Amino acid sequence: MNKISRQQYQQLSKLCDQILVDSQATKVTIAISWLHVIRWHPVHMSKYFRLFEYSIAKNIVWRTFQLLRSNAVSLLNIARAIFKRDLPHGMDNLPSSDIDILFISHLLNSSFIGEDDDFYFGSIASELRPKKAIVALINHTKERDSVILSNWGGCITPRVVFRKLLSFQQEFDIFLAQRKERRRLKRYQLSHNSTLYSNIIKEAANHALSPETAGTLRFTKQVELLLIKVQPRYIITTFEGYGWERLVFATAKEINPDIVCIGYQHSAIFQLQHSIFRNLLPSFNPDIILTSGGVAKNQLEVAIHDKSIKIRVLGSKKKTNLIKTSHDLKKTKICLVTPEAFKTECNILFEFSLMCALARPDIKFIWRLHPLMSFDDLIKDNLRFENIPDNVSMSNTTFEADLLKSDYILYRGSTAVVSAISLGLIPIYLQKDNDLNIDPIYDCNCNRSTAATVSDFEAAVELNHSNKTLKLLIKYGSEFYMPFNKDQLNECLKTT
Repeated sequence: MNKISRQQYQQLSKLCDQILVDSQATKVTIAISWLHVIRWHPVHMSKYFRLFEYSIAKNIVWRTFQLLRSNAVSLLNIARAIFKRDLPHGMDNLPSSDIDILFISHLLNSSFIGEDDDFYFGSIASELRPKKAIVALINHTKERDSVILSNWGGCITPRVVFRKLLSFQQEFDIFLAQRKERRRLKRYQLSHNSTLYSNIIKEAANHALSPETAGTLRFTKQVELLLIKVQPRYIITTFEGYGWERLVFATAKEINPDIVCIGYQHSAIFQLQHSIFRNLLPSFNPDIILTSGGVAKNQLEVAIHDKSIKIRVLGSKKKTNLIKTSHDLKKTKICLVTPEAFKTECNILFEFSLMCALARPDIKFIWRLHPLMSFDDLIKDNLRFENIPDNVSMSNTTFEADLLKSDYILYRGSTAVVSAISLGLIPIYLQKDNDLNIDPIYDCNCNRSTAATVSDFEAAVELNHSNKTLKLLIKYGSEFYMPFNKDQLNECLKTT
């Protein structure tokens, strides 16, 4: 796999930010997700390899293909939009000017439809009474909006599902805005001589027309309509450094300068994380950042330069209340395998664990997928997973159940490792070749096992970890995700 060095990554991040904070930047500029460098991760970095690896000829061919694809998708959406309505589903029945808090969250899997608890915010939205809240969902499933909402009729907190397509006029306006931004960036590129910066601007100009940029603008338009209708005093959205999050804050402040914009950092902050830390123009920044635990709070306080942004610990639904007994001397050890929501990561971890399973039939392996992934889709793409040995199973139970029965966790970038170590599981990080370090617990100050080969894995399993190491792991895990504290959120709402 192609790689981007640390120096190249830092240079890329700096130059992309330069475009985003330029005085001529527009909301469409911020909507170009390609410009928001999230973190130093093989999957995230794959879309930037062309800047450093490809020849001029290859880049021209790629950009031409990209341009044709983007135009084709946009024109198809405009054609499909002729019979679509303007409002996102669920907005029609909402009260006007009677909502205190708007939560923006995600529907990751159709199995979550109809649940009272939100995947990210848990039951907080319904526990803030007498404040009134609604939860607006970005739909990552293939289910139709009407099907989703028909299963949420009895919930305490109303749901809105953002559409994946708007009206003909709105889709056409988005297309025109994208083309205008592309022309602006092309003119901007002519005034810069640096080869790398010039290439970045060229790529950004093409990405201005991308379906991803159109999706962000489509979502932002619906946020605007929703804010105008319900006029909340507070807006709370998940916060990882994506462009759409910044547009939520800017749109909210345009409609109501007094609205309090809150970002909820719910996932891990990795080594060389970037876009969540950096400040854009003031209207694109949150007023408050709520964190999932003490570890992230400390990391954000050190890295964010704008000290006017308040940082508080909210806690996380991921904090487990389970109690697991210490490791016993059972005959068969069990290793939980948890990749991130990327097919490449699933293939890396599952293929490696297959080799380990064949070498060690005395160890059982449990494969567990992120909610965005499915084993059916994975098997279609990788036939090696069709016939697996008896000591490998594909999990169809809860995460908690898998944790309680396991002794080890084999992982790379998955934050499932945090819950695992807080229960005393032994972490084994899979280091692929000389790849980037994507360990979520990279700054845990204790001896941890790393495996690059099957022999390394076997050695890690046989290693007797000291009580001191286990205690440090458990302590770190317990501070990484803390229990939800709605009083902390109430306090933030009172003081703003």
